[in-house]
Amino acid sequence: MASVEDFMNNWDEFIRERIQILEASVDVAEPFDRTSPIQPSDLKDKYFERCNSDGALLINNRLPHFADLYFGILLMRLDDMIDARRQHEPDFDLNKGQIYVNYGISQLISGKTDEGIAHILYAFKEDEPYHDPTKIEKVITGNKLYEQFEQKAYRHLWIYSERYRLKLKNAADLEDASKFVQQMKMALDKIPLRNRLENRIGLLGTILDLDTNMALLKEHEDNIYTMGRVAVLLRQLCTFVESILKAKAIAGKWPSVNEKTMLRSLLENEKFVNWPVLPCYFKAGLGSAFNDIDFRDKVQQVLHLAESNKTTLIAKAATLMLLIRNYSSHNFYAGEIELVRSRFHSVPMIYFLLLYVLFEVEDTP
Repeated sequence: MASVEDFMNNWDEFIRERIQILEASVDVAEPFDRTSPIQPSDLKDKYFERCNSDGALLINNRLPHFADLYFGILLMRLDDMIDARRQHEPDFDLNKGQIYVNYGISQLISGKTDEGIAHILYAFKEDEPYHDPTKIEKVITGNKLYEQFEQKAYRHLWIYSERYRLKLKNAADLEDASKFVQQMKMALDKIPLRNRLENRIGLLGTILDLDTNMALLKEHEDNIYTMGRVAVLLRQLCTFVESILKAKAIAGKWPSVNEKTMLRSLLENEKFVNWPVLPCYFKAGLGSAFNDIDFRDKVQQVLHLAESNKTTLIAKAATLMLLIRNYSSHNFYAGEIELVRSRFHSVPMIYFLLLYVLFEVEDTP
């Protein structure tokens, strides 16, 4: 096995030697039969054992960016070699579970959330014959690196939830970050969505990406590109909130309380979906046929909401979600950029709505 010094002193030679080792191993490797694997699980990707140990050395020595590059180069070369052997062995294949999972781990540590999660999921798909399909989700979510990814998103959401925690029913359970993390995990585990793992990863990845772009926007507030990214991510977050609401509705888990059924009505009622409202985002006095205050009042009148600070806040958040989802989806510069200019109001409001539907829209009929 190479040392870190060997790697650092001569990267080109290091890579060239590992490619040669990989080529020699692939030349004598037994083919992998996906329909009826013949190798025991510890032999399925033995051809990659030596190269894998050197890549793990990079990860363990806190060089994830180099590990990302290393596994990426070897994966491309491996794909080329498999294609070459298929020229005279059409059914030839190799198991790539080990290289996929380590590639994904190195990317996840490097901050490449989308690529990292994708390659980890590729790895589990590659090794599907060796896994109990009913336990794959638990294996992934129980991985320490994946847990770090989730906790980072949860803790970010907890920071944003501070101003609203006293308005949430489970405030006593959300007194500190560690309790909040546990509550979030439990709440997400209970969402009756199809492809639950992928949706969960998508939601948390959106939160982390939104956090990254919000931080960039604080440094340069007139950066139109970053404004656009925040706008798109915020709209995506609204879509996840809507998906959770609909999943609970389909499962028959809507309470009868007006302030909760109001959310379902907003999503399904044509009056609100097609309401001719401009994206004022709660800034009174901006000209439109119906400004945001008129719209919010109409929501409360039609749905017979009792007047209270909490129902007003829910109506504000739900109204904002509809504006983002409907109007601004078709008016990027006119709508979404203006939305982002008031981001310090809009982002926490949508986070509040997410927390509300997770914690207070009960999982009982």
